[in-house]
Amino acid sequence: MAVVEPRVRNIAISEAVAQYGLYYAPDPSSQIACTIGGNVAENSGGVHCLKYGLTVHNVEAIKILTIDGDELNLSRQDEGLGLLALMNGSEGLLGIITEITVKLTSTPELARVVMAGFDSVRDCANVVADIIKVRIIPAGLEMMDSFAIEATEGFAQVGYPLDAKALLLCELDGTEQQVQSELDKVLEILSAASTLRVSASEEEHLNLWKGRKFAFPAVGKIIS
Repeated sequence: MAVVEPRVRNIAISEAVAQYGLYYAPDPSSQIACTIGGNVAENSGGVHCLKYGLTVHNVEAIKILTIDGDELNLSRQDEGLGLLALMNGSEGLLGIITEITVKLTSTPELARVVMAGFDSVRDCANVVADIIKVRIIPAGLEMMDSFAIEATEGFAQVGYPLDAKALLLCELDGTEQQVQSELDKVLEILSAASTLRVSASEEEHLNLWKGRKFAFPAVGKIIS
């Protein structure tokens, strides 16, 4: 676990504990700028929330100041009403957060990202159900439509297929044996995809997620 002040940036936690083989799992698209206090206020998630949960699942305790100036210590171990869970997503309306204890996760031995392009959103959505149906819970599973693909590729230039009507990013992590076993099953499910690519390095892995994480500023650039 790590005890941090609310002003600490999300990504700074992972950077600080990387030397110990640990990281903080929730990774909203704004993680390079957003603070952990803001994450608690909004109960932020990120591309890896399917497997590792939202902020509420990764916060062990918080300290808050009430409107009367009283300090409260809220913990996952508290009996009775789940006030810790209530504070997550309360948008700062129930108290001022002064300290947060977060859960840290062990860095997986291996992580691979599969990028699959499809000729329709329906086909892409169907394979999501097929992946879950075989009891595989990906570390990350995100779908983008053609508008999002064009916007992010124009902004981040990561190599997304511009002719695809929908794009699926599926990350598998764990031991090398576990990842390979799940990867074989996922590739079989995605065999009908018009485009298929598997990350071969950590750099490529991060690059494939880069476009998805830049979706918000990419759309903002178009609007401006």
